[in-house]
Amino acid sequence: MGLEMAVEKAAELLNTAVKPVMVAQAAFLELADACGYTVAVTPSAKGMFPENHPHFIRTYWGTVSTAFCGETVAIADASIFAGASLNDMETVGYSLTYKKNKAIMVESDRVVFPNGLSFGPILMKDFLRALTKWLKPNLTAYENYR
Repeated sequence: MGLEMAVEKAAELLNTAVKPVMVAQAAFLELADACGYTVAVTPSAKGMFPENHPHFIRTYWGTVSTAFCGETVAIADASIFAGASLNDMETVGYSLTYKKNKAIMVESDRVVFPNGLSFGPILMKDFLRALTKWLKPNLTAYENYR
């Protein structure tokens, strides 16, 4: 039941966004293919998502992000961070500019929403697979990036 509620809430936020993005640490190719969102990785996740994927926009690393990647994530009106470890090294002194009040944090065993609402235990892979069926395709952020 927690999985269903978390997926429904995430789909509601992401489906109403104009420029949603995904920042991945774990490979979630099926979800990326289904929704068409842009995908960035954190530095520690290099190699965990195929860099030849058509919507891959490189490394999100705060003020030293790959060209236009940081800006794309910063202007997103919803984001989903899967497995991202946002420590001081990953964030270049916590310089990430994503909208924290519009970010869904998917951890290995729980899903945390911007308002602090948390669902768990839910395995990341189960959540991402279930969410794949709920999201509407949205290429706006990628088109802006391109």
